[in-house]
Amino acid sequence: MLVYLSKKIAIPNQTRLNCISWNRDQGFIACGGESNLLKVLRLESPSGAEAVMQGIAASANLSMNQSLEGHNGGVMCVAWNPIFKKLTTSDESGLIIVWMLHKGSWYEEMINNRNKSVVRDMKWTTDGRKIAIVYEDGAVIVGSVDGNRLWGKDLPYQLRFVEWSPDGKLLLFVTMDAEVHIYDADGNKLRSMKLMGQDNNGLGGDAMITAIHWFAPHGSHNSHVFARPGEQLPHTLIIAFENGKMLLSRGEDESSAELIDSELQSIVFARWSTKGTTLAVVGMAKQGQEGRSRKDRDSGNNIVKFFDCFGRPIRSLRIPGDNIREVSWEGGDLRMALAVDSFIYFANVRHQYLWASFLNTIVYAYPKSDRRDHILTFWDLVTQETYAKTVSNLKLVAAAGDYCAIVVSEKVNQASLKDPAAEEKSSSKNDDDDKAGGGNNNSNNNSNNSKANRNVLVDVYTVQLRNAIGAVVDTKTVPFAPKYIAMSPFHVALANDRTVFTWQFQASSGAIRSGGVRNSSSALLDDPNDDDAGGVDEPSGGRRGGGLGSKRGGADKCRIFDIENVGFSTAQSPETFRVLTDFIPDFITSITISDKYLVVARKNQTIQRFNIPHLTPENVYALRDRDVYKMQLNNTSSRLAVVDGNGLFTILDLDFKVPRANNSRQDDGESSMVEDEKQQDLSMSGRVSRDKDNGSGQYLSDSFGRKLNIDRKDVWDLQWSEDDPEMLVVMEKTKMVVIQHETPEEPVLSSAYLARFRDLEIRVVALDALFQHPDKPSRELVIDFESKLLREVRDLVAHEGLQRGYGDVETHPHPRLWKLIAHAALEDLDFPMAEKAFVRYGDYFGIKFAQQMAQMPDKMKARAEVAVFLQRFDEAEGIYREIDRKDLAISLRKRVGDYARVVQLLQTGGGNDQLAREAWDQIGNYYADRMKWKKAAQYFQLSRNVDALAECFYRTEQFADLEKLAKDLPDEAPLLYSLAKRFESVGMAEEAVTCFLRSGCPPKEAVDCCVKLNHWAKALTLAEKYDFPQVEGLLIKLAMQFVQSNRRLEAIELFRVANKPTEAAILIGDLAETVAQDMANPALAKKLHVLAALEVERHRKRALEQATQQENASLQGGDGNIASATAATLETLMMTSLLEGGNAGNTLANQNQTLQMTLNTLATHNGTAANNAKKVSKAFANAWRGAAAYHYYMVALRQFYAGHVDAAMKTSIKLCEYDDILAPRTIYSLLCLTALKNRFYGVASKAFVKLETLPIVSDEDREELQTLAVQIFTVNAPQDPAPLMEAYELSLNMGRSFTACTITGRAIQDSPAYMCRHCRHSALEHEIENYAKNPAKMNPAHTGALKFCPLCHSDMHYTPGAERRK
Repeated sequence: MLVYLSKKIAIPNQTRLNCISWNRDQGFIACGGESNLLKVLRLESPSGAEAVMQGIAASANLSMNQSLEGHNGGVMCVAWNPIFKKLTTSDESGLIIVWMLHKGSWYEEMINNRNKSVVRDMKWTTDGRKIAIVYEDGAVIVGSVDGNRLWGKDLPYQLRFVEWSPDGKLLLFVTMDAEVHIYDADGNKLRSMKLMGQDNNGLGGDAMITAIHWFAPHGSHNSHVFARPGEQLPHTLIIAFENGKMLLSRGEDESSAELIDSELQSIVFARWSTKGTTLAVVGMAKQGQEGRSRKDRDSGNNIVKFFDCFGRPIRSLRIPGDNIREVSWEGGDLRMALAVDSFIYFANVRHQYLWASFLNTIVYAYPKSDRRDHILTFWDLVTQETYAKTVSNLKLVAAAGDYCAIVVSEKVNQASLKDPAAEEKSSSKNDDDDKAGGGNNNSNNNSNNSKANRNVLVDVYTVQLRNAIGAVVDTKTVPFAPKYIAMSPFHVALANDRTVFTWQFQASSGAIRSGGVRNSSSALLDDPNDDDAGGVDEPSGGRRGGGLGSKRGGADKCRIFDIENVGFSTAQSPETFRVLTDFIPDFITSITISDKYLVVARKNQTIQRFNIPHLTPENVYALRDRDVYKMQLNNTSSRLAVVDGNGLFTILDLDFKVPRANNSRQDDGESSMVEDEKQQDLSMSGRVSRDKDNGSGQYLSDSFGRKLNIDRKDVWDLQWSEDDPEMLVVMEKTKMVVIQHETPEEPVLSSAYLARFRDLEIRVVALDALFQHPDKPSRELVIDFESKLLREVRDLVAHEGLQRGYGDVETHPHPRLWKLIAHAALEDLDFPMAEKAFVRYGDYFGIKFAQQMAQMPDKMKARAEVAVFLQRFDEAEGIYREIDRKDLAISLRKRVGDYARVVQLLQTGGGNDQLAREAWDQIGNYYADRMKWKKAAQYFQLSRNVDALAECFYRTEQFADLEKLAKDLPDEAPLLYSLAKRFESVGMAEEAVTCFLRSGCPPKEAVDCCVKLNHWAKALTLAEKYDFPQVEGLLIKLAMQFVQSNRRLEAIELFRVANKPTEAAILIGDLAETVAQDMANPALAKKLHVLAALEVERHRKRALEQATQQENASLQGGDGNIASATAATLETLMMTSLLEGGNAGNTLANQNQTLQMTLNTLATHNGTAANNAKKVSKAFANAWRGAAAYHYYMVALRQFYAGHVDAAMKTSIKLCEYDDILAPRTIYSLLCLTALKNRFYGVASKAFVKLETLPIVSDEDREELQTLAVQIFTVNAPQDPAPLMEAYELSLNMGRSFTACTITGRAIQDSPAYMCRHCRHSALEHEIENYAKNPAKMNPAHTGALKFCPLCHSDMHYTPGAERRK
């Protein structure tokens, strides 16, 4: 970061200024001063492409200079409301005026005068809807933007400042006594803010608060940002004290406060930048800091110091004048306005952005709205594509060669880190403590400390190597927090104050290079409206590329050393190196690296050079009054460009040999050797003799190095030429200066940042404009300047001819100049001259091209080929079309890869369909390479490239189109197999099987696909058709594994999917019996029995279909053997297929095998095989019997609890038929209970008899039953109050079954009933209709008409009798 004064505006009549404020949105500057002074200024910068490149260097003229009249005294406060475009001002008499902008001028809108006290401060909320005004006597007024007074209050303090929180919910009042009180937005006091250091006099007893500012992000009204675990958030609140101390905190939270010494004698004002990244503190320098030069002493004692959002100092700027009052930032933080005496000074700010340039890619990072994560963008200048990555805790960025390097940090648990050096240190410390006599106590303490440290989060720093599209190529973990980074094509160097880490990475030959494999004309196909989707970057993961110091190849090597302990063998591998954290006064200030040397600058104004890759020290160079801020080596590593902290630039010749003095002791060999050893020792330790100066420059040591006689001031960027060791370009203030052979060229007005200097062309990037809208980069922000030498030679060739230009280049040879001569000769069709220039340039292909063109007889074709060689394709196409050779124009566009233009030429005539399809196909490939599948599909449809079209449909998940494409393909097409695999990968089994069978591949592929996707029904069908019996065994094996591991539901689902209802029904029935053992959930048992019955119905339907197929086959065969198939009933056929399996063919035999294995498994778990076979026979004889039993049981219980005891008793009589399913004791107990409640003591007596005769009843229970019966029937005779219906009597006495209504459980005699077509159970019609009229009476749990069967829950499709008769 560099700040320098750029402009000064004088106030008329030398009126002193009191305040100044810069409107961040509209750009107006308001300043107030003595003698009623109030002015509104506006600096208007020019627009256009040239102005964009010049940036703040462009001349800014005053487009507004309006004096506002209305105040009666000196204006003390000005406050902008940028949202509603209002200006609020107050003077020393207490008069407040609100100004509004109307037709380009400012006018009074509202006036207020309290006439009691002076206004000390005014602040608008972030949203501009409220203003807070504080008076010196303690009065506070809060008003709205429309002029209404919201509330007012007289506080018992003398007020000095007021500040809103970013969300507008809190007010901070600062008193004359250096107190800060926190109120809510309605004027209610919450608490007083405890300022750090007041208790222990850290701030001083009379430290007055001179400034307060709470940063609020533009467009954000949230003051609370919650920290992640172990995260340190940026400070947002600054409270400055008169004695030079600053209190920084994250809002009103005192626990995050940090007291910082600004090293100023006093602070006058402090203000955050509009982005919150930089804090400007205005004050007076201490007596020992007046400056070391006469210019500094003459500039006065005013100084502006800049700090980052964590309170770390960045830069300082001295301001001339006697009294500086305030400072204000421009929106965008590129300029500052300072009120000094009777002048307005403007300072330009050159920020240090996170960015780098390599290949044809610009990589830059900008923070997200919460200032935590960064968006790391890789911008390809050839194709104009961007690749955005989200990176957390980004620290440093550098680039060189084919890669860029970034440094990120992450919070990890300290227990997960393994540092051998730390462990060794801890171990040795414990040993020493034990020897001292405190072994046990220290051991316990260390144990407790180690346990406490397990949950401590520490920062782990990782350097990532990324290619031109942002992909992570490799990573390394750095064992310290790096502050500086430097990079060469094969090395990355990192350093903090004392430790240096180098990484020699292994460059891959297959690295993705921006524009390296793309044609320069391919950008013609880009759609400007199509946004390339960015990606969320993967976590840094310091362990990805290996841990600390890991190696991935022979050339992948890490070395580390401490700058205080340098020697010939001090560099170590990170595994064995112990990082020291002790402070050293001569800390590192900058580093740079090349393919030969690593150069480290230190605070003691020395520079040390180490060779690569061994990192052995070579030389130490001493500077005079230079604290190096930035430096860079040239392409031969012989010269070093240096910029110090004040922006002073110079060049050091590191390889220059210092001549020996004439009186050197050459004859005294021994003393010479001793002197050399002393000098060598001094060099290794960093202590060299004072600089010696001569006419040719300043010597940097006694042996090597001198400072060239070139100095530049206010330099903030530099870049060496990649092909000339004596040429570089620097940016100083608003000028770009090229220096060649120590001679500066004529400067160019620019404020852009240097990206590359090669072939006498300088590439610069307008980062200031780019970072205003970083998500929308434009190619206009990157421009290539030509150096003066290149411009002069071009003008010389244009005005005086090739021969003169050729002779001048021979005098000042440069490869880029020979290239210029060669191209100019080609344009003039002077091929011999072009060949000579190409020879000097070293371009073999250019030489061959010139020779070929010299032999071409057609000059027009030669001119067109020259235009192609010079990449002026439109000009070449025009020449071909002019000579009526459209075929050559089409061929030209094909060669350069501009197939969009090929299509346009074909549409105007010429070519053939094959060429058109090829062009469409190439365009489709272009979009497919960039993952734009929908656009690629459009062109592949035109080119009829079905293979690529299938890939596009698959990528965009257009499976319907993919299925349609598969249907249009002929059988045994090669694409069918690929489509089958694609369908299989997304679970589309039917489509995959169809494609497998049509592709001509073995049917086993289709069977395997069905098995893999769990489509067993299709798998069994295919296995039967193509004779794969092992599939049946695989199904059985998998199902039995489920059963044996008590995963019966999964086994049931497997059998159902495999279309085996028989086995599924058996397992469901067994599961239902298991659930019903304790009768805890009869509803679940009923549901399981219903599901089992439905599976039996599926089996019946399948058996009927097989019988029909056999009958049809017998009829077609004419053998007359039909009687067996037609005479057998459906039940007989089903039971035969289940238990015999011999007359049903292979399919039924396989089913019988599966069924038998299922029964065997059940027998293993639930009894004998005979019992399970009995259950199977019973279940298939009447599949709905189990469901009906639990249904009537729940109906009886529901009726009993509802008080319908008569209906409950009759339903309980129906339950007596199901004593093989329900527990007999449960049935007759329920019957006895309902009969007693209904006073049918005869029925109750029969129930008691049944209970007493049950074999499962113990003797003790039987005695209790008999005792209870005697007690009941001695009082009540065992007689019924009325005779029962015959059906009930027969059921009780003889066990005869009767048909019962599924709604009420009553017997159905002659009344009309409706039979469900699914479960074949009936319900009385009048009950169905009564249910619809009054459902709560029949079943309080249900409401509405009866639409489904109460037993099987299937749709009844019932039509009322009246409608049926009608």
